[in-house]
Amino acid sequence: MKTKMFCALALAAALMAPAGASALEADWGTKKGDWEMNLSGFSDSYTFKGEDFKYTNTRIQGTLGYFLTDGIETGLILSTRNNTSSSGQSGTVTQNTVSPRLFGAFHFNLPGNFTPFAGLYAEMQNMKNTESGNDWTRDETAFGLMAGVKYFFSEWAALTGQLEGDMRTVKITNGSKTYDVTRFGFMFGISVFF
Repeated sequence: MKTKMFCALALAAALMAPAGASALEADWGTKKGDWEMNLSGFSDSYTFKGEDFKYTNTRIQGTLGYFLTDGIETGLILSTRNNTSSSGQSGTVTQNTVSPRLFGAFHFNLPGNFTPFAGLYAEMQNMKNTESGNDWTRDETAFGLMAGVKYFFSEWAALTGQLEGDMRTVKITNGSKTYDVTRFGFMFGISVFF
């Protein structure tokens, strides 16, 4: 068993070594003045504190970021949203086509193909319930943390994985209710740098 594990690790290291060496030679990673465009799929889960209401979303999102330094990026994320499951609520929920999010992130340009990053974001969004006789709108504001890694498979392209979580305030206009909500999500996509 130990021999098989050792052989598997040795094979993985041998396969990864050339990619890591070529990345060092080509100086892959994020650089000052670079633009990043990312297209990704995203899934997240919302929990309303003190309420019997939870739901999950899937979304497609696009990111446009600019590197102020080799490591510091700032930008805008726009996403479409689709409510895929819920509990504790009846009716149809439709959401705005686009939710804007501003972010700032620091990238740790390490030797090799992997570039970890961590950052902060702020988000605003609006929803509308169209259930007959119970129409309401919902506004959300959020501040959160994100962390992830970019895997550069060429000088100008990377696969990106990200985890994030936030605390948000949800205000529902019909009944003037305000809720505290926690949200956790993960994203996987591809980035192009130019």
